This record gives sequence, C-alpha cells and structure tokens, in this order.
Amino acid sequence: MLRCCAVVAIVGLLLGGLVYAEKEFATRAFVVSCDAKTKTITIRHTDDNGKWTQSVATWDDKTEWERADTEATQYSPKPATAALAGELKKDSKVYITISDRGGPKLWVLKVRLLPPSAEVK
Repeated sequence: MLRCCAVVAIVGLLLGGLVYAEKEFATRAFVVSCDAKTKTITIRHTDDNGKWTQSVATWDDKTEWERADTEATQYSPKPATAALAGELKKDSKVYITISDRGGPKLWVLKVRLLPPSAEVK
C-alpha cells in the first residue's frame, strides 16, 4: 500500500509540471503598430486597474480577422493575411482577443476592426 501511494505521488509530481494555465483576455484597444513581416501587432489598452498599457502579440494562421462598419455589424471572420494587417493603421480601433497559450508570448486569437466612432477606454 505504501509503495502504491509513493508511485501515485511521484506520478502526480511529474504530471503536475505538465499542467499549465492558459490566460486569455479581450479588450478594446488602439493600434500602435502592425508589422506584417513579423506578424506582430502592438496595441494600447487599459489593464484591470484602468491604467493604459501596451502589449505586443503575434498572429498566425489560426487568427481570425473581421471588420465591423458599425459596432453592431458582424461579418464572417477571415484568416489573418498581410493584406488585412495592412488595414491596421496607427490609432485604428480594434476589439482584440489575446492568449498566452500557456507560455510567455502573447498570441492574437481574434481581431475585429472597429469603426472610427467606436469608444475605446
């Protein structure tokens, strides 16, 4: 019995290192820059305390992009491309969903380009 408990404890410790917590957040933000070559976007947004901060995230083939001409309009998401990234200019307004995928790097899951009249706070 003692040997069985020891094995379970060791296996639990080994598997415990493999478990990770993926963090994800979505926010309205201003685009600071967008680089199609490196597939990165820098955004300015508020944190949980309401203070302005900047984040840099990378997009890939899994990232979905959509345009909203009005805040109520929803279009079908499209895969991220350099052409769509070219539409993101400095101070463009976006609603963006970002995940760390359990690691130190931030990844863009979804980007919605908002109309100029949209409020970002």
